[in-house]
Amino acid sequence: MAIDSARTITIVGGGFCGVVAAIHVLRSRQSLPTRLVLVERSPDIARGATYARRPHPFILNVPAARMSATPSDPNEFLAFAQTRLPDATAEDFLSRELYGDYLEATLQQASLLAGLNGIRFERLHDEVIDLDACDKPTRYRLTLASGVVLNSDEVVLALGNPPAAPLPIADRSANALSVNPWNPEQWSASQAPIFVLGSGLTMVDTVSALNARSSDREIHVLSRHGLLPLSQTDVGQSSPLDPALDEALRHAPSLRAIVRTVTAVARRVDAEGGDWRDVVMHVRHAVPTLWRRLTLIERQRFLRHVRPYWDVHRHRFPTPARATLERLQATRRLTIHAGYLRHVEATLGGIRVQWRPRGATTLRELLVERVFNCTGPDYDVTRCQDPLWVALRERGYAKADALRLGIETDDRLALINTAGVAMSGLYYVGPMLRATYWEATAVAELRGHAARLAERLSAGIAH
Repeated sequence: MAIDSARTITIVGGGFCGVVAAIHVLRSRQSLPTRLVLVERSPDIARGATYARRPHPFILNVPAARMSATPSDPNEFLAFAQTRLPDATAEDFLSRELYGDYLEATLQQASLLAGLNGIRFERLHDEVIDLDACDKPTRYRLTLASGVVLNSDEVVLALGNPPAAPLPIADRSANALSVNPWNPEQWSASQAPIFVLGSGLTMVDTVSALNARSSDREIHVLSRHGLLPLSQTDVGQSSPLDPALDEALRHAPSLRAIVRTVTAVARRVDAEGGDWRDVVMHVRHAVPTLWRRLTLIERQRFLRHVRPYWDVHRHRFPTPARATLERLQATRRLTIHAGYLRHVEATLGGIRVQWRPRGATTLRELLVERVFNCTGPDYDVTRCQDPLWVALRERGYAKADALRLGIETDDRLALINTAGVAMSGLYYVGPMLRATYWEATAVAELRGHAARLAERLSAGIAH
């Protein structure tokens, strides 16, 4: 069956970006009668893998004061949290489940304004499996898994993080190779060793959950450089920065010059009793401009030589979590390895893992109960098997960037098709914007993109 409307905006995906975009559209007054449809395949809105309700109380990696979904109201999340936790402060690292509650409640509150603003709001528990451009009166025809056909004038793809890339050398018969580190069914209380691939924030979550489940388990972590994320600091602390930093970054002639400048300033701030994190935070806001200025070759150099060190300084986690990891390392229950995975094989006794330590020529081997793939999302859209992404590729509507970091979009976040032309009325907001901006995976950046896109849609600029 077909559903028609005078003007329809469809948001595909009810995770963080989709919900934030919907909130901003709902809060804005429309000049034309508008139907806003939010399609989410999960029964829970505003959750996704990140903010889902789980037995283990995962906490946010960022203090409450920095987690508002509304750029113009930085205390919005904290105010909501205090209705549940009166003693919560700006510096607290609160639960991710609570943050999902906040997003859901904020969407519900915004939906109450919809009628007053000329909007008819619908939430569909369904999945978009195909999208095709069509002639007027509407631009796009979306086919849902239920068989519904939805016609829409504007479409916002807010599909969230894709799964991790499959490990090409892993034995496919190894049922104990996990691709979903947050699945509580895989956190057995056994004392057998566990192997974790990747040493970033997903690893921290996995180790935290495993430690809570079994206090004597031996955990091994392997990544190319063996680097752990660094810890956050108090929100209230701030180090004055030399105004010359912006000028130096603006005129830095190369990636090497940028790295030297940032390193020198961070060391000086630390030496003067300040906090290098303030330098990273400051540079973070300049990264989209710097990234777009780099040549393809320099971007490749960044990914190969600089990215691991930027990531551990940029993507930090709460001090208590850092203390837990250090305690596990001190008691030899957690071992961090730097090296390269070579083989994974299912045996009668468990999973045999072989890797080559960094700088070594001989292999090491370990027999474990389970292997967790915490290498992070695979942003190469050419490999994504999600039905909608497959359809977008086959129709030529989505184009991967040269480095396979995400998809190409224009300044309005419209998809660039394989002919190099912006798709009118078809937009993307989410982590695959890293192809253009690099910094596009955290709340601070994503809420800004979602809010600006919603403003353009509400103002009719999308036409």
